Amino acid sequence: MRRISIYVALLTSTAVVAACTNFEQEAVPDTFTPDTTTPDVEESDEDVAEGSGNPDGFVPTTGVFGISTADYAAPAACPETDIAWPLSIEYCSTAMNPPAWQLPNPGSGGMQNAKPSCGTTSGTETAAPRYVHLSFPETDASTSIGINWMTDGQTFVSDVQFGTTEDNLNLHARGFSFVFDEINTQRRSQRVHEARLCGLQPATTYYYRVGGEGGWSDVYSFTTAPAPDSGETFRLAVTGDSRSDTQALWRQALEGIESQGADVLLFTGDAVETGTVMAQWDVFYTQGEPDENFDRFAGMPWIFVHGNHDFLGDAAWSLNSQPRNEQNFWIRYGNTLFVALDDTGWFLTQELPNEGAREFLIEALEANQDATWRIVAHHKPIYSSGTRHGQDFGLLEAWTPVFDQYNVDLVFSGHEHNYERSLPVRDNEVVTDNGTVYVVAAGVGAPMYDVGRSFWTAESLKTPTYVILDISDTAINATTYDLSGTRVDSFDITR
Repeated sequence: MRRISIYVALLTSTAVVAACTNFEQEAVPDTFTPDTTTPDVEESDEDVAEGSGNPDGFVPTTGVFGISTADYAAPAACPETDIAWPLSIEYCSTAMNPPAWQLPNPGSGGMQNAKPSCGTTSGTETAAPRYVHLSFPETDASTSIGINWMTDGQTFVSDVQFGTTEDNLNLHARGFSFVFDEINTQRRSQRVHEARLCGLQPATTYYYRVGGEGGWSDVYSFTTAPAPDSGETFRLAVTGDSRSDTQALWRQALEGIESQGADVLLFTGDAVETGTVMAQWDVFYTQGEPDENFDRFAGMPWIFVHGNHDFLGDAAWSLNSQPRNEQNFWIRYGNTLFVALDDTGWFLTQELPNEGAREFLIEALEANQDATWRIVAHHKPIYSSGTRHGQDFGLLEAWTPVFDQYNVDLVFSGHEHNYERSLPVRDNEVVTDNGTVYVVAAGVGAPMYDVGRSFWTAESLKTPTYVILDISDTAINATTYDLSGTRVDSFDITR
């Protein structure tokens, strides 16, 4: 039985490529043996294929990527032929398989000029990696990490050197790179690089750098999630709706989140004003660039939920490395199940979000009944007293019966640019036990909207906020901060 206590504070108080020039599946010598104590969750062929450009299921057609312990050497010359999808990555349970609308289709979007890590850096200053950021390519966050970064358009080397000590990066992996239509049409000479490291050890700190000879990044670090059955405590941060011209509040929120020691960030959508404008993503990711005080995105993985302003377009999809089709997916981080749902991107898939997403939600919850906690995130709030958008009644009808049936603990959303936390709700009524708490955590850059109060409201504030949650086997202890670092709300959910 869950018990929810509420305290309200006053506002004032990663890889060896089997020959870059061809993609035959050759033997890979001196390879890294992945951890097998916490195996990656197997996904069915149907799950991998759904919503992707490969309607016949998971049938890898191109090269093998893995992790190597051999001495690092620069990759071979670039092949003339681009990568064909799906792309097999050794030790990862899923293929890199773009959704149908992301497949190469010059003139109307899609990933283009995709290459394995190859050639050398251009040797110019612009070849240095920028916008280095982390996400989770597998459902098991304890054994995998995805690394994305960008360079100038002529840099094709996409390598990672890493290890468990800062002065001994004895492992290396090769990734791949590509451009997409929004870069091309806006005449921006940039490439996106991605590397996926799987078979890692749970709860382990790894040091890494990305790039290649002549253009390596600084050395950063990340820590894998606790094993699903470990019971280890971790710290989660939640916020969203950073869209603005300067993204200054987003930077301030990131610094506050990092100063709180968050292990992982859950972002509730609307990173930018217009998701098809690459220059806006540049400004967004610039705020996450490391400096002498903070590693920001290079050290803290995130789970990204699509917002209506992100458009589920080339940029939003291509700049992250998340499971399944990256639109609706789930991740196990320690004892907690995170389910990310897209409630806005149906105009691309022609699938209403309260149909296919509901079916996936049920599948995710069924597959993770052993999880101690269940947290769902999507963009448009189901319970909101805000005066701009308010409630989404379609989602309330479609999704809340599932939340009730599977005892979902928390639902986070954005869209209404304010902060609102509900009392525990079940069957559209406030309850004492076994209810779901709904939290709108948004507005770290987007214009603030007026708040209101409804029968479910525990707290509502017209101020930019982020939420910090300490999650253990027995409790979720949550504290909400404004951007000055002042505590403005807190609540506990206990077993």
